[in-house]
Amino acid sequence: MVSIPLAYSGVLGLTGVIAGAVGSHGLKAKTVEERNAFAVGSQYQLMHSIAALGAIALSQTVRSLNPTAAKRLHIAAWMFLVGTTLFSGTVYARVFGAPTSIRQVAPAGGYLMMGGWACLIAAAVAL
Repeated sequence: MVSIPLAYSGVLGLTGVIAGAVGSHGLKAKTVEERNAFAVGSQYQLMHSIAALGAIALSQTVRSLNPTAAKRLHIAAWMFLVGTTLFSGTVYARVFGAPTSIRQVAPAGGYLMMGGWACLIAAAVAL
């Protein structure tokens, strides 16, 4: 059976590496501000794909010992995954010419990533 969060984390990791390469080698025509934004997007994507992977693994490890902590870790993983998709996806879209109004999505992604860290803390407290 496929673990959707695990596969999602892998996809974000893979595309984060691709985004880093694109940002380093394929955005010469973009402004410095756009290149910097793209770099931040790829860094956040890579960091949070690893954070999600860790939360998923730890959730599986503690599932039988502490179901509450496991649930919080599972929620944290999903918040990292969805938050990263919204945040980094918005950054990439803007660099490639999406309407300015799409910027309003990035803060939602950021809040979800922060929520993921808060859930991780809550899981630690439950352990």
